[in-house]
Amino acid sequence: MTGISRSQLTRLITQFRCSGHVRLKPYQRHSFPTRYTREDQLLLAELDSDNERLSGKATAAIFKRENNLFFEE
Repeated sequence: MTGISRSQLTRLITQFRCSGHVRLKPYQRHSFPTRYTREDQLLLAELDSDNERLSGKATAAIFKRENNLFFEE
């Protein structure tokens, strides 16, 4: 009914009995650091679309081949 588990409720009651007030910590969602920029994501989506949505391994192989072809000459 309250959205609080039984163990959380027990802790909050104990906290109230000891201190006379209850302090709930605000919820903070964990987020992982961003690895790829928005531009990187758009390029990957374009490559995926151009190659008819291949598997991850096939897409990685395309990236490696293009990298060797255009950047290591």
